[in-house]
Amino acid sequence: MFDSGELAGVRAGVSAVTLGVEATSRTRHRRASTEANTETKTEASTETKTEASRASVSPPVPVRVPKTKQEFLTAYQELLADSQQQEIPDLKSAAEGLGQFVALLEKWNCRSQLVSQASLTEVWARHIWDSAQLAAFLPAALHPPPRASHPAPVLLDIGSGAGFPGLVLAVLVSGVEVHLLEANSKKAEFLSEAAHCLEQTTGTKLQIHCLRSEAWQGGKATWITARAVAPLPRLLALAAPHLAVGGTCLFHQGAKQVAALAQTAQKARATDWTMQMHPSRSAAGAAILALQRQAL
Repeated sequence: MFDSGELAGVRAGVSAVTLGVEATSRTRHRRASTEANTETKTEASTETKTEASRASVSPPVPVRVPKTKQEFLTAYQELLADSQQQEIPDLKSAAEGLGQFVALLEKWNCRSQLVSQASLTEVWARHIWDSAQLAAFLPAALHPPPRASHPAPVLLDIGSGAGFPGLVLAVLVSGVEVHLLEANSKKAEFLSEAAHCLEQTTGTKLQIHCLRSEAWQGGKATWITARAVAPLPRLLALAAPHLAVGGTCLFHQGAKQVAALAQTAQKARATDWTMQMHPSRSAAGAAILALQRQAL
């Protein structure tokens, strides 16, 4: 995952972008030779430390597989409660909007395959719930919308595809300015129609941009999301130029990607990123990576 070719590509787009994982370490002194005494050997072995890493792994969470809209709403309410939401918002409008969005997705998918047909049969778990779990990482989901005198924080969704996770978050989370980037014209057309329908029924406002992330010139984002877009090194290179200092990237990682990430821990070096790995609430073994840039 972090071979020399990929790292070279990342460095070309981002200044020294690499990951630090809690298990990452480096030996500060050469191992003592076989002729060295026992004390020297012990010292050398214990001086392997996690010096550069700034990452952690969150404890496990229950995995939910909602099959219906009502089961999704129950799971989402539990998510908000676990996130110490003092008052659970009225989700009636959001549920109606998501139901209409699912119906529109099913209609479009018959003529333009936006998602696999197999995953569409499990849309509330595979797509809606998988996207909605990111709301736990957005403070705006847990607080009232900002005052008019303060600009809303920006969420930039790279490679939105059929609207996951960005469109789902726009419906559920208030007080956030959401922009979806999708280079595929057919998918962007679908997103535009979905956005129009949602604005009419729920008042949800989001902006659709038919372009690649490299062409985005809309300013820095507080959060950048992406789901099934590119390998992690490439994804960081795409996101970093558009992320505000102190901002956070929220990336879905499948079980195989998480395993590969763990295998590269001994090679990783921390620079200007910290990372926390949160177990997914929608799939066992998967994770949400929350990456925060500390400096330019």
